[in-house]
Amino acid sequence: MQQVKAAVAKQRPFQTIWNSSHNLKSRLQYLELWIRVLEERLRLMRIEKYGAGGEKLSQAQMQLFGPEPVVSEVIVEGGE
Repeated sequence: MQQVKAAVAKQRPFQTIWNSSHNLKSRLQYLELWIRVLEERLRLMRIEKYGAGGEKLSQAQMQLFGPEPVVSEVIVEGGE
């Protein structure tokens, strides 16, 4: 019986490490998702601030928005 208790006691640190590792992985996934949400909010704020507002945007300004087509880019191409 003593040997069984000793074996169980030795497994607990491993289980604690395993649980801690799992918690850290879950936290990392959550934080990576939160970063993506914040990046998307920033992208939308940039579109709102620098997007079509009666002005033509240069190609350098359009690159701020990333690879997605922007409404002002479509209007400029369609209006020509």
